Amino acid sequence: MLDRKSHLVYRGADIHMSSCTHMIDGDCTHALALPIYGARPSAGVCSQCEHYAGAPRGIGDIVHTLANVTGLAAIKRVFHGKCGKCAKRRIDMNTRYPS
Repeated sequence: MLDRKSHLVYRGADIHMSSCTHMIDGDCTHALALPIYGARPSAGVCSQCEHYAGAPRGIGDIVHTLANVTGLAAIKRVFHGKCGKCAKRRIDMNTRYPS
């Protein structure tokens, strides 16, 4: 049985998996995601992919977009590099506050 949190992630993934611009006929075409997740990732994996591009899955995607548009993400990468905390925070926010 799935707990409420897991169920929300799966439902969100099921809805948004097909809206990712990298998914074509159920196959992922993103060059960086393919070696990690494979050509046909599950809905749960797709829901947490940091390379997702499409309709916002939750507030984490909205914050990610705002950070990129305003340049805050680029400034952070210059001083701190890419540590992975932003991607984890994005997944957590999307899980807690799905759209």
